[in-house]
Amino acid sequence: GDIGHYTREKRIRRKNGDLLWVQLTVTSLIGPDGRRSTIAIYQDIHARKLAEERVKASEEHLRAIITAEPECVATVTLDGRLSDINPAGLAILSGTNLAELQQQPLIDYAVEEYRRPALRLLCAIRRGRAATLEIEARVLDGTKRWLEIHAVPMRDADGRPSALLGIARDVTERRSAREALAAERNLLRTIIDNIPDHIHVKDRDLRFVLANAAWVAARPYIQGNIIGKTSAEFASDNRIELYEKEDREVLDHNR
Repeated sequence: GDIGHYTREKRIRRKNGDLLWVQLTVTSLIGPDGRRSTIAIYQDIHARKLAEERVKASEEHLRAIITAEPECVATVTLDGRLSDINPAGLAILSGTNLAELQQQPLIDYAVEEYRRPALRLLCAIRRGRAATLEIEARVLDGTKRWLEIHAVPMRDADGRPSALLGIARDVTERRSAREALAAERNLLRTIIDNIPDHIHVKDRDLRFVLANAAWVAARPYIQGNIIGKTSAEFASDNRIELYEKEDREVLDHNR
């Protein structure tokens, strides 16, 4: 008599030995004579429970994959708040737990000049479009990192965007290498352009890839940019054919 009603899910064994999931609802009744009895209702929920177990197993499998993924995988609300992130993402953002990263909107991690592009990415997701962005971010330990982000909308049962699924990789080393290469090329080009000797480079089709300032200055008949052109396109000297023959011999015989 302490309670008058309860509901629980349980498994029962059928006559043939099979186990069956049911929802049991029990209600207490008091008759006219004051005697207590109960009504028990068994509802077959076996198909639903099997479906739930399959979904749970699938979710656990997917969670295991995401946890092992070396790139950052995160879900973000449409107002820009982090809702979940894998261990690789925690490491990239120098976080120790999800709650630590949820203290500020994700857009605040972007350095000032990249916050507007990050906002445009979020707006694209809200409109149901995928987006890609490379930004510089300041992570929790204060260091700056370059992140390449691929984002797609997650949709609800009606097909409307409900969240953002993002995959990000740390491309700081790649970006640094690219900037170092660009600086090296600029330095090399500065040196080449200030050498008094005439220097030019052609590809295997005998089109100009490079010509330094001294080489161009010695040929006042050249008009405009010669990169990608052959000698015959800017000069009609009868010796052009001889020059190109010599160039071909250098390419063919490496001398």
